Amino acid sequence: MEKICVLMSTYNGEKYLDEQIQSIINQEGVNVQLLVRDDGSTDHTTQILQKYQDNGFLNWYTGESKGCAMSFMDLIDRAPECEYYAFSDQDDWWEPKKLLVALNRLSSFDKSKSALYFSRTELVDSDLRTIKQRSRRLFQKLNIPAALIINNVGGLTMVFNRYLVERLREYHPGYVSMHDSWVYKVCLVTGGQIFADEDSYVKYRQHGNNVLGGTKNYKRTWTRRIKNITDAPCYRSRGAKELRVGYGTYMNDKDKKMVTALSDYKKKMRYRLYLLLNPRASTPFLFYTLYFKLAVLFGLF
Repeated sequence: MEKICVLMSTYNGEKYLDEQIQSIINQEGVNVQLLVRDDGSTDHTTQILQKYQDNGFLNWYTGESKGCAMSFMDLIDRAPECEYYAFSDQDDWWEPKKLLVALNRLSSFDKSKSALYFSRTELVDSDLRTIKQRSRRLFQKLNIPAALIINNVGGLTMVFNRYLVERLREYHPGYVSMHDSWVYKVCLVTGGQIFADEDSYVKYRQHGNNVLGGTKNYKRTWTRRIKNITDAPCYRSRGAKELRVGYGTYMNDKDKKMVTALSDYKKKMRYRLYLLLNPRASTPFLFYTLYFKLAVLFGLF
């Protein structure tokens, strides 16, 4: 059986952690190795992790609180050598064949190139009762400009190969807004192979303690959108700069110019005009494209 390392970050996750770990242990047709980083929990999370480590089901460690994104980046650096890796949240539930389905897809890709699999999710309540059978539809592969504007992937569904992990270890960004978005963009710029599965193998639990949720709460959604474009410094242009510094040598000239423009448009008017007028600076969604253009116009991206 193929070995896969599952990377999980925990923080005060005692309520649902047992159930998620059990669903990972019960994966069929794969050899699972679970590595957990605790981000400073103050509840019984670490006691639960220690119980599973004592029984040989996982290894875990703890460190200073870094937040979700940087906690996962630390896990990537510390992960043991495997052919494949996957991210896991602390409070969901996986179908028994989740990892096997992903590995079957990835096995058809060239191992000497970055490869990434992700899927839709089933939205469920705190008791795993279905709220929505499938999350929003996915795009198989965005181009670099679109990937810098929107996030097309949920980390809780991601599975990727060793080659991509090696590329991720080449550069340690000082800032990452979300680990899943960063991994997706690094896969793209390094010529990666991507498969978006329209089926769901993850029950994505919606509850009051979610860091991010999948259900439509319009007040929360618009509060977050306004915060995203008014908080300074703007995280998306910061992310574009990190990508350019770390992986500029992998980019073609067009993509490098786009990433540079996104990084420095507030310093140079010609970059701002380039982003406003260039049709490549867009997404498959008209709303998000207009949202992006307005943010650039007012220097809030």
